Parts: sequence; structure tokens; C-alpha cells
Amino acid sequence: MNTLLKLTGLVCLLTSGLFFSISLSAENSIELDYFKRAIKRDPGDLQAHLNYQRILLQTGDGVALKQEYRARLHANPQDAAFIYLYGRLHEEDSQKRAFFFSALQADSSFFQAQFELGKIYYYAGEYSDAIVRYRMAARLKPKSAVVANLLGLAYYHSGYPGQAIVEYQKAIENDPSFADAYLNLGLTYYYTDQLDEAIETHTAALKHAKWHDDQHLLHHNLGMVYRKQGHIDKAGDAYREALKLNPSYSDAYISLGNLDFYRENYAQAIEAFQNAIGSPSENADLHLRLGLAYFNTRVYPKAILHFRQTLDLDSTNIQTNHYLGRAYYLNDQPEKAIEALETFIAKETRREKRPRVAEAKTLIFDIQKERFTDLLK
Repeated sequence: MNTLLKLTGLVCLLTSGLFFSISLSAENSIELDYFKRAIKRDPGDLQAHLNYQRILLQTGDGVALKQEYRARLHANPQDAAFIYLYGRLHEEDSQKRAFFFSALQADSSFFQAQFELGKIYYYAGEYSDAIVRYRMAARLKPKSAVVANLLGLAYYHSGYPGQAIVEYQKAIENDPSFADAYLNLGLTYYYTDQLDEAIETHTAALKHAKWHDDQHLLHHNLGMVYRKQGHIDKAGDAYREALKLNPSYSDAYISLGNLDFYRENYAQAIEAFQNAIGSPSENADLHLRLGLAYFNTRVYPKAILHFRQTLDLDSTNIQTNHYLGRAYYLNDQPEKAIEALETFIAKETRREKRPRVAEAKTLIFDIQKERFTDLLK
């Protein structure tokens, strides 16, 4: 029976290899051949297997790859690495978890299974379980900056920012060039109002961290710190530096727009906000800010357009109905103004908003009075 399984596995390996060789590019084929040879030299080379899987998942048929590793697992049923390698090819997190736990039963010191379990729990929002797994992974690799950084994230989302800071600092100690740890540490200082420490972290990151194409994030985050401190000019400089590094970074445009909006430089705010339209950062709040900026510059048709888009994206933004009603009124559309204002009155039930509701009722009365006066002329 075992011989039959091994033969079946060999057939799977040969047929899957034939399939993938057809669909691979020349560059990927060269890289794939390298990892195939590495696996042949050392069948237990985990990193070679991971790279081999990565290439084929990007360029080939995942079903065939799963068949291949099922055959490898049949040939090595108690090997933690092959249990893990087969498990990671499954789609469902519950299936992956089952195989990773099986890998740990076969070898409790198997780092990769602990690490991947931590990631699964983290992305599922199960932060306490993620912490447990990341802590176990950290015991296996105490010098891993990546594990310390992810453990910090899990602590932060569990409501323990102080412990998160400890882990981010440990990640930087393990790898002083690790940019992600600096970014996370700086943000945690920012959100816990430790602003001097945040600036110190960003300054250290500029000196020591290795950046690929993400240094703009650091400058944007530094701008957020300066903004919170009230250093508006410094904040603007930092946002503009972020845009020099990444001219399509929409969050920096939004942050610049917010600075100009609160300075009542509405034309400049509009220009900045417009640069974020069509980006992943486009949302109801962006359209609301644009609507208000156009409203304050008396460009009522565009204000109406963006207020309506705000409500299309977030119908729970009740206050926007009030703004929309006022914009319609000033744009000589009294019927639509009354409709929007009545919607606001019907939906706004919060006690603290009663003055605004009273204001809306007064405006409706004034509009109706104007219409009645016009009829008498």
C-alpha cells in the first residue's frame, strides 16, 4: 500500500511539473529550476519549498500544486514541514489551522507553524490567540524583528499600547533598520499622545531605517504629529515631503486639504481634496469636506454634488442632509431644500442636536414664507 502511494505521488509530481512548465515565463522558469534543484539536494529545505510554492501559486494551477504536496505528505506523513507545506495550500483558514496544529503536534518547535497561526488569528481579529502564538514563535526565534513587530500589533489591537511599544522597541533592537517597526512605534506614540517620543522615533527612522517605496508614510505620520502639536507649518512641510516621495499618495493630499480647510483656505483645500478623488482613500468624509469647501466658496452646485455623494456613500451621515438643504436653498431650489431639511429633522433624534433641528425648522418656515410672499406679488 505504501509503495502504491509513493508511486501515485511520483506520477502526481511528474504531471504537475509538466503542467507548470507550460505556463511559466522564462524568468520564473529559471527561478523555479533553481528551487527544484535545491529541493532535490535537500528535500527538507523549507525555504526552497516555500519559494517553489510561491512561484507556482503566482503562475500556475494551485490545484495541481496541492496534489503534488499531498503526494509529498503521503511519502512523509509524520514530517511537520510537509504537514505545514500541504496545509498552507488550502483556501479556508480553518483548514490551514488544522494542518498547522498537526504540524506542531509532530514537532512543537516548528517555528513556521506557530508564526502562521499567529497571522491567521490576527487577521481574523482574534488578537488574544494571536498573542499566544506570536509569543511562542518569539521563544523559538527571540531575535526575530518580524515576530516582535507583529506581536506589538496584536498587543495594540488588544488594548495594550504599552506592551506594544515594548515589542516594537524589541523589534528595532533586533533589527535597527526595520522600517515597519519604526512606523508602528511612531503611530502608537501618536495615538497615546506621547508626541515628543513620536518625533524622536521618526527622527531615528530617517537615520537608520531601510526604505523601499514607503518612506512617504514616515513623513506623513510625522506631519500628523506636528498637526497634533499645533505646528501647522511643519505639518504642511511634512505632508508635502511625503508627496515628493510619492506624488500619488492620496492620504497626504487629504491631510493637506484638512490643514487648508481649517485655515479657511478653501480654494487650496478643494485642490488638495480633488487629488484624492478616485483613490482608495475616497470616502464619504472626503466628499463631505469637498462639499463644505465648495459651500464656503459659494459654489453651490458643486457643494450639492458632493453632499449627495456623501449620502450615497454613507446614508447614516444625517448632518449632511442639513448642509444639503441649505445648499439647495442658496442655489434657488426651495422644494429640494425643504425635502432635505425635512429628512434631517425626521432622522436627527439626538438631544445635543436639538438646536440644529430647530434651525432647520426655522429655515423651512422662512422658505415657505418666501414662497407665499412670491405668490402674493
